[in-house]
Amino acid sequence: KDYKGFNYGRFDIKVKRIEDLETGEYLRIMELNGVTSEPAHIYDPKMNLLSAYKSIFKHYKIVSRISIANKTLGILPASWNSFRKLMLAHYKK
Repeated sequence: KDYKGFNYGRFDIKVKRIEDLETGEYLRIMELNGVTSEPAHIYDPKMNLLSAYKSIFKHYKIVSRISIANKTLGILPASWNSFRKLMLAHYKK
């Protein structure tokens, strides 16, 4: 389904068996993460620090391009004040 305003992010999913990833069976979406979440693979113990930073910078480059494209379409980013209110409401929960 379309999720209006969602351009980039990741799903955190849960499966019963690793084979279910290939078949698409028994997939459970646990969470939908947008642009403010970092790439999850950077926490893999096999990932070195330099590669993790490269992934983060690549992530921000993509987010920046989406932001620029949205601005050209007339979609303005949230104001600092509205963002602050949203974050305060979130952390009060």
